[in-house]
Amino acid sequence: MYDIKISEVIRLLTQALQALGLNRTASVLQNESAVPLEDQSVLDFRRAVLTGDWGLAENVLPSLYPKELQDAQLLLRRQKFVEQIEAHQNVEALKVLQTEVAPLETDQERLHQMARNKPIIQHLLCSLLFCSNEYEIQGRMTWSGSEIRTREQLLGHLAQYIHPTMMLPHNRLFQLLAQALEWQRLQCVYHDGDPVEDDHSLLMDHLCVQDKFPSRTLKILRGHTDEVWYIAFSNDGNYLASVSKDNKCIIWNMEVFRDAIQGDISTDSIFTYCAWSPDDSRLLMCNCDHSLCLWGITAEVGIFTVIKAHTDQVTCCAWWPDSQRFITGACDNKLFCWDVNGNTLSVRKGNRPVDMKITADGTRMVTASFDRHIIIYSLYFYENEHNMVEICRIPEQEAITSLSLSLDGRFAVVNAQTVQEVHLWDLNRQRLMKRYKAHKHNAYVIRSCIGGKDETFIISGSEDNKIYVWNREKQNLLVSLDGHSNTVNCVVWCPTSPSRFASASDDKTIRM
Repeated sequence: MYDIKISEVIRLLTQALQALGLNRTASVLQNESAVPLEDQSVLDFRRAVLTGDWGLAENVLPSLYPKELQDAQLLLRRQKFVEQIEAHQNVEALKVLQTEVAPLETDQERLHQMARNKPIIQHLLCSLLFCSNEYEIQGRMTWSGSEIRTREQLLGHLAQYIHPTMMLPHNRLFQLLAQALEWQRLQCVYHDGDPVEDDHSLLMDHLCVQDKFPSRTLKILRGHTDEVWYIAFSNDGNYLASVSKDNKCIIWNMEVFRDAIQGDISTDSIFTYCAWSPDDSRLLMCNCDHSLCLWGITAEVGIFTVIKAHTDQVTCCAWWPDSQRFITGACDNKLFCWDVNGNTLSVRKGNRPVDMKITADGTRMVTASFDRHIIIYSLYFYENEHNMVEICRIPEQEAITSLSLSLDGRFAVVNAQTVQEVHLWDLNRQRLMKRYKAHKHNAYVIRSCIGGKDETFIISGSEDNKIYVWNREKQNLLVSLDGHSNTVNCVVWCPTSPSRFASASDDKTIRM
């Protein structure tokens, strides 16, 4: 069925049995099959390294045909030197350094890389001569202090230079089994779990059933009297904020699925966008009348503030990780940086943004602009000055209506209106990676996001009243969900419950 060499299977089984402590069983398998685990030269080499017989190890090494003999010799001699230092054999160690290590330093750059970006290896090893105790040596060399353990680690490094048909990689069978499990998970379009937590058996193929995917409506939230345009979960997942064409913002309690806290906020103008502060103490809302509304949610804050500075509709906003500063963008082509007291910290002229996000570490801001660009800014604070410096501008061929980021800030998901697609961009490589198709997007602002425990899914609203969910990597359409009776404007995945997301619609409802 498969082109598998039986002798290799026996060798893998023998190695696995030995790793499990079943040495007698491993010996029986070798005797009955007449297939040794490794050649005698490899066994001699292993034994020499593990016992610290460095002369024998170097004598046997050439017979194993290593890819880089000199590099492998250097590893052996470095180990020999450091063990002599730890044993306070400084004279012998210095001799090894001068007569055995130094002659191998023909390629400084390569040895520099092997030393993991530390100083050139000879200088590093010389410095060990002046260590006052073994613990200082361990600290400088990332040394475990256990000869057997460290020598086993050395064998692992040396094995990288020797062809695997001669010297089996450590725990090779278990590596293959782990790769098989991972491959099956990658082929499963519904899988969205932590491999460590998954209870998948080697005795059967992995398959996630569609029933576990969040596709049933748990609750319909009714409270708005007009189209619901934007929704946002609090970072702890306990609340959901919604803004509507009815000029209201409602905060919903996700435990009881009812409006909560201080009820709703109403103004004379329409809210179009909102964002929670990272500590969930405040909610920032963008208004069509050029203003911002800052709502203090917690009892400690408890303030509702109206901020005005923009000269046109405020389209989007985003918080710094410290919850004390935020940035807003508007149709007046300006980006304002504010503190929570409503004071302007800085102003920058830029392209008209339709959406924006700040990365979790607060170093970058990403905006989607009306002129079809994804723009990345570097954010930094220096001597009371807040700076937004444009570092990258990625052209998008289509009109963008929304932007969301992956948790690590590397990937951006945008809704491309004219082609009716959702696009996944790698911001580091400035490359369009994936396209997701099937939803309807012609006239309105439709929003999408990345979701799931491992950010495995892409989800979007649609003008045909449905919610569309794709597998992020394979681009497969997994499901289109009915329920709403009008355009689905916005979808958001709960940050603390991977099996739950919410959708907002022109039918005046929010579905969980």
